[in-house]
Amino acid sequence: PASIVHFDVKFETAQTTIPGEIRSVVTVCTHVEKYLLEVGKLKAAFTLGFSHLENITDPLKDGDEKIPEELLLSVYPLALSTMRGILYSQWRGTFLHNAILPELDKSTLIMI
Repeated sequence: PASIVHFDVKFETAQTTIPGEIRSVVTVCTHVEKYLLEVGKLKAAFTLGFSHLENITDPLKDGDEKIPEELLLSVYPLALSTMRGILYSQWRGTFLHNAILPELDKSTLIMI
């Protein structure tokens, strides 16, 4: 089944109100290629702590801070690999059990 299953992954990442923390919400929608049918959707939030985060973020006009792209390129694979384990656990015993979420190709990321 892994060859007919496709994944759409969405990241939403922001700093929390706690200094040094970043929260990344990952949403994975799973589709069966032949039928264009969504067969699964899972959303999980991950909170990561960083020492001296304030030294590497850029302040924005509204008081929020922009998370540098280099840091996001480290956060996303970590969150995605954790999500891979969650999906594997949740899908055990279903036809999606062998459909493994692929590794993140950083070159395909669109940074906003």
